[in-house]
Amino acid sequence: MRTIDQVPPHILTLLGDKGFDTADLRLAVRSDVDMDGRYADVWLVLCGDDFAVLSGYDRVQTARKPLATLPEIKPCFEQLDYRHFDFAQMEEPKVEQLISGNHLSVNVGGERQILCRFSHTRLTDMNLFIALFSKLKEGGCITDADFDREDSLFCPKCGMRYPDQARKLCPKCMDKGTLWKRILFFFGKYKRYVALSMGFMVLNVVLSIVSPLVGSQLLYDEVLVDAGTPWYGQALLYILILLGFRLLLLGIQVLQGRTVAKMSARVVYDVKDTVFTAMQKLSLSFFNSRQTGGLMNRVNSDAQSLFDFFVDGVPNIAVSATTMIGVCVIMFTMQWKLTLVVLTCVPLFFFAIRFTFALFDRLWRRRWSSFHSMNSQLGDSLSGIRVVKAFAKEGVEGARFEAANARATASDCSVRQRSATIWPLLGLIINVSTYIVWLVGGWMVVKGTLTFGEYMTFSAYMSMIYGPVGFFAQISSWWTNCTNSIQRIFEVLDARPDVCEAENPVPMPEMQGAVEFKDVSFHYVVNKDVIKKASFAIGAGQTIGIVGRTGAGKSTIANLITRLYDVSDGEVLIDGVNIKDIAMEDLRKNISIVSQEIFIFMGTIADNIRYARPDATMEEVIAAATIANAHEFIAKLPEGYETYVGDSRRRLSGGERQRISIARAILRNPKILILDEATASMDTTTERRIQEALTRLVKGRTTVIIAHRLSTLRDADVLAVIDEGKVAEYGTHAELFARKGIYHKLYTLQLEALKNVGVE
Repeated sequence: MRTIDQVPPHILTLLGDKGFDTADLRLAVRSDVDMDGRYADVWLVLCGDDFAVLSGYDRVQTARKPLATLPEIKPCFEQLDYRHFDFAQMEEPKVEQLISGNHLSVNVGGERQILCRFSHTRLTDMNLFIALFSKLKEGGCITDADFDREDSLFCPKCGMRYPDQARKLCPKCMDKGTLWKRILFFFGKYKRYVALSMGFMVLNVVLSIVSPLVGSQLLYDEVLVDAGTPWYGQALLYILILLGFRLLLLGIQVLQGRTVAKMSARVVYDVKDTVFTAMQKLSLSFFNSRQTGGLMNRVNSDAQSLFDFFVDGVPNIAVSATTMIGVCVIMFTMQWKLTLVVLTCVPLFFFAIRFTFALFDRLWRRRWSSFHSMNSQLGDSLSGIRVVKAFAKEGVEGARFEAANARATASDCSVRQRSATIWPLLGLIINVSTYIVWLVGGWMVVKGTLTFGEYMTFSAYMSMIYGPVGFFAQISSWWTNCTNSIQRIFEVLDARPDVCEAENPVPMPEMQGAVEFKDVSFHYVVNKDVIKKASFAIGAGQTIGIVGRTGAGKSTIANLITRLYDVSDGEVLIDGVNIKDIAMEDLRKNISIVSQEIFIFMGTIADNIRYARPDATMEEVIAAATIANAHEFIAKLPEGYETYVGDSRRRLSGGERQRISIARAILRNPKILILDEATASMDTTTERRIQEALTRLVKGRTTVIIAHRLSTLRDADVLAVIDEGKVAEYGTHAELFARKGIYHKLYTLQLEALKNVGVE
């Protein structure tokens, strides 16, 4: 009988000793934490109608015995706890998700009991256990189809955890050939360049194969020796012909290189553009779980690895492989015995190469990971340089970078050291066969069975065999590095957004603006809900204030309204339509957010305001800036609205940046406006200017205001107090203040604090 986890024989023996009919094994799953929170082996086993929970530690009985007796080693189980249940009395199994772990509980005779505790890594298996448990209770039979799950966390082949749970692909077991086939798709639109490069490659190979006949045999057997041919003594003519031949070969190689370089540059452009476009379509959670430096490497470094490989690697691979085949044919026609001597070591050489590919694949992945960590640490330190200097942590950051740099250097050194060791050893294999050919060939020349010209021509062809063989040895590092780059690129291209457009989205170009939360729950991290069964409604054109302690979940509500994330449970409705069903373009067009986290793009001030509506006229931009109280300070700048701002450009104050952000929202003219701490960290004068701008902005719009300063929310139509992810209080300012609950306490404390600093 198939079970979730295979029960070891010694556990079955132990259960048999306790009276269980192990031949009727129906269900089994393993937990990893005992009831005291210690890591242990906990087995939940159902045999017939007997259910057991057995916890303990697996041990292996060992003794100082000869190696030949190791198969006699037997496992044992150090039992800590044993509980027995009647399956007929067990009902309603349930997983209770906690922050540091989970419980599996069940009703036994009307009383809920905890069967076991388990870590988050066992959550998927425990959910499957509940499904199978319920099926057995309903009288059903468990089949293999019940175990076919798409939510498995691990690769079924090697057991490695999937790096991306949304993309069930194991980097260890994946077919690398499939990746290369997929990357070739980008060459489809450049068929003309592919045809040209292939044509130049064929000419290059043909001329390369003919070259030894012209450069060796003709010279030694006809030009320098009187063989009764018109070539004898024509050294000048021979040199001119040889020079022309070399120039022709060089010209073809240059044309081939230029064609491949142009094609590869365009392909890499397409790859970068495709990867960046794919990133833009992904959900915010994708970026929250990854560092910016690593994502930039996917676009730049990995794409550049492709360019280098396709420019220098692919042409050489094609030319080398074709040359080897052609040269082998000619060598067999010249001297098949010597050719067999040449080729004796080639299979051994490629057999060794097979193992070096696997080695360098692992080494290059480790090298990339260490350099990625170093770049990320460098990016964090430079981005937070103000904090670093404020806390005098230059030494600490230097030590952190030194450690990351040391790890990267060690991984890079490991690759280079192994390269410096392996390739000379492989070269020795080639040299041995070369020496044998020199010995046998020289003996044949002395005996007169082989002319000196034929011997030199054969030697030239032999070098043409070993040259590509040596190249294929070096290409292993190149190949594995490029394969890893392709893999990382497709990790982005194959990633699926958490927030997706509905198959048949509801078009809502014009919204009224009514928003409703219905039993909404949400978590950023599994098992840790930030919003818990929240319900409230905002009428079209109304203003709601969201208040609560820091970390209560206020900003999360704004993220859910804008659908930067999808709810875990419940519904968010706009004008009575589930937000998941609304066309994404219409949703974002009708919602604007002004937050304390302001981002100014590189460009002019006008461009930054116009970002909300690229087709806006200059008059509309100025009108929006005027309403936002931004026109006055913009007009005083030397270049006015054409002043360049952003990184390494003119620096704007926090208040100026915020007013540009408000002007951007005004230009959008949204039906729903979200103000998330829009006046936080501002001085009184600046805050008053921004507040005046916001007062103009909210007129006629459904407005969600998230603010710590509760006095600014007294005029809101309704207030929602969020406490530990729940809507603890809901009503007007007067109603909540009279209730003397959480809002009353927050308001009173804040009012007293403001009075103490002289602010009324």
